[in-house]
Amino acid sequence: MAGYEFGSKYLLEGYHHSRRLQLMLYFLSKLGHNLLVLDAGCGEGVQAKRISEKNKVVGVDVSRMRIQRARRNVPEGSFIIGDLNCLPFRGRIFDVSVLGEVLEHLRKPNAVLKQISRVLAHDGHLILDIPSKSNIIDMFLRALGRKPIWGLRIDMEHVTFYDEVSMRRLLRSACFQVLDIRGGPCIRYDFPFVPFLGSLTWNRRGWWFFKITDKIFGSIPVIRRKGAIQVYMCEKLE
Repeated sequence: MAGYEFGSKYLLEGYHHSRRLQLMLYFLSKLGHNLLVLDAGCGEGVQAKRISEKNKVVGVDVSRMRIQRARRNVPEGSFIIGDLNCLPFRGRIFDVSVLGEVLEHLRKPNAVLKQISRVLAHDGHLILDIPSKSNIIDMFLRALGRKPIWGLRIDMEHVTFYDEVSMRRLLRSACFQVLDIRGGPCIRYDFPFVPFLGSLTWNRRGWWFFKITDKIFGSIPVIRRKGAIQVYMCEKLE
């Protein structure tokens, strides 16, 4: 898996990825602490660093350069060069696996999900996120009779775009059951009628807008699943 390398600056300073990571850590905290967590497609360790604060983390990435950076960034973690299509582990050893900013880059996601299932414990869990077409901006545009523009195509290495229906189908085919879904940010930064949102998302002082809208929409059960990014918590079925 080649994958796209987002730099630490991109992942840490954009509100949408900050919110993605916040939701992923929220789900992880619901499963407990001191867990053995596989960060599949770990990149340079931005996500693993936060995971390692309360858990043991093992990161895998196909890129030697990213693994070297991850080892420097997260000395308390363990990082291995490996292909997600053939994970270098035997048996069911991990309590949880996380897939952050990975699935949309995969041409054969089912094969990777089955590899993750193979190395998860019998009662293991998977937490993953996707840039999602199930978001309220596209719902709003459809209501106006306009074609959704869904601006998260900025990364040309995204090969597959999911909505909630297709994501549930894919997970079920790999023997995972969805337990919960949270979306964020609810208001996408490329909302066509509010062009200044694009600058707010990259300025921490502008995050107040997204935080307020996420708090409001997050209080509505049917809406809080929607977002530019959706985070899924799943359990292994076999």
